[in-house]
Amino acid sequence: MRTNDGRLEHVADLESRRATVAETAEASASVMATTTVDVLKMEITYSRTVTADGSGNYSVRVLYPQTYEISDEEVTVNEEDMRFGNEAEILRYYR
Repeated sequence: MRTNDGRLEHVADLESRRATVAETAEASASVMATTTVDVLKMEITYSRTVTADGSGNYSVRVLYPQTYEISDEEVTVNEEDMRFGNEAEILRYYR
């Protein structure tokens, strides 16, 4: 969800070291978080797809501290976010 100052809110799952990005979309919309990750000197595309509930709320767990594209917006999850659940700021841009 967005904080009062418009930032995207996420929390860290300390046991599995994954962050959760929570936001709203249209009701029952399919939402994808995508990033590129280097694994064993190979670039792979990591993506997670979730479905928003009837009110449009969704949360997506991400595995890597990276910048993710979600619905034409970006959110950066860094290593500290993965550990402590800090908020990630969403960057708005227009295409």
